[in-house]
Amino acid sequence: MADFDAAFEELIESKLSKLHLDLDQQELSSFVIGILKEHSFEREDKKSAILGYLEKEEDGKLIHLAASSTPASQLTRRPWAATDAMGASIDELLGETGELQDQERAREAEEAQRVADEKKEQNAGKKKLTPEQEAAKQQELLQAYDYVEEEDDAPADEADQAPDAVFVDPRMLSKKARKKAEQKQLAAGVDLLMLPNMNAAIVKGAELQRRKEDAAKASAKREKDKADLKKQK
Repeated sequence: MADFDAAFEELIESKLSKLHLDLDQQELSSFVIGILKEHSFEREDKKSAILGYLEKEEDGKLIHLAASSTPASQLTRRPWAATDAMGASIDELLGETGELQDQERAREAEEAQRVADEKKEQNAGKKKLTPEQEAAKQQELLQAYDYVEEEDDAPADEADQAPDAVFVDPRMLSKKARKKAEQKQLAAGVDLLMLPNMNAAIVKGAELQRRKEDAAKASAKREKDKADLKKQK
């Protein structure tokens, strides 16, 4: 981007210097650079803005000369900003700078595509775990850190599936179903009998919460009864 800006500004300054305008070149270059970098302007809008600036600056110089008692013969306005030659020079400037901008946009688009392709290749190169390997990995995380890893980039078809089934205690399965589940988990190095009974834990937690709420209600009732008894006395 820095290389483009330098080349872009150098091209503009070079083109403007060849016009041999009796104006502040640095100020003129800054104005033209700002106009040409404005993406919301159409080509004709940019041309009109530049020509308008040149005419305004020329008018200002004539006013300054008149105020300084310059001979009238030197006050004749030269409408060079409105001539075909000046318009053609601005068209040439717009054409070359526009081509340079198109090249930069093409380079940026190519770079963005390259980055996207690299990211796609990196994602494709990641080793996909089998369901058994994923179960073993999650079990290790759960036992070591009480943490289960969540997938960030789940495929759309997986995202549309129903939520995971509630964990079933293997001790509650039939002999045939338990054997089948054990064979499946054995390949992943997971012992079903060592897994926590998630259903039991949930039920136990709910029961404990219910007892706490009942105790709080009973305590509140006793206090109310005591207060009512005192009022009766």
